Amino acid sequence: MLSRPVAGQHIAQFYRHDDQLTETVSHFIAEGLRNGEAVGVVATALQWSLLVGRLVAHKGFDLVDVVMRGQLRIEDADLMLSAIMDDGVPQWHRFRDKSVDFIRRSRQQHDSVRIFAGMTDMLWQEGKDDVVGRLAEFWNELAAEHRFSLLRAYKVDGVDTHLYHRALASARKVCTHLLPRHDGRPHPLTSPTALCGAADSKTAVA
Repeated sequence: MLSRPVAGQHIAQFYRHDDQLTETVSHFIAEGLRNGEAVGVVATALQWSLLVGRLVAHKGFDLVDVVMRGQLRIEDADLMLSAIMDDGVPQWHRFRDKSVDFIRRSRQQHDSVRIFAGMTDMLWQEGKDDVVGRLAEFWNELAAEHRFSLLRAYKVDGVDTHLYHRALASARKVCTHLLPRHDGRPHPLTSPTALCGAADSKTAVA
């Protein structure tokens, strides 16, 4: 699934340690680049610093070259959040304007697009469950219009079952597949028809 995700798939990774997430995301990015896909990364400075170390070790592409050619596009998560939020609430029209330009330019050169959205994990760790859920719905609405695969993440504590079930409840509402921390194998969470069946979040934030 991480090697060749289907457009419209919304994958969630549960993880305990940063190296687990870095391994998953670097594989997701590297396989996309090797497959000739456009790859978008919305990451915090820490996430990207960890990813670079893994990506330079992957064979089949030159990291500097794919960035220079626009096959790999990187967006700072903090800057993106500041651009799309209004009084702590993400706004659909701002999110769409910020994201669509990347997707459209990518489609001019590549048939497929995959995106890692690391900013929702940052918000999840801050306890902003409502914002995480709304942004996940935004990604789904955008995917229905522009067709790409998406990977997001939830950091969970191995001994805090409440946190794990809270993350599971959040993911189940919006994701198609889950990569649980214990074995890394994908499990379906929703039917494909439910992917974009969330409440109309554009109306909710208008």
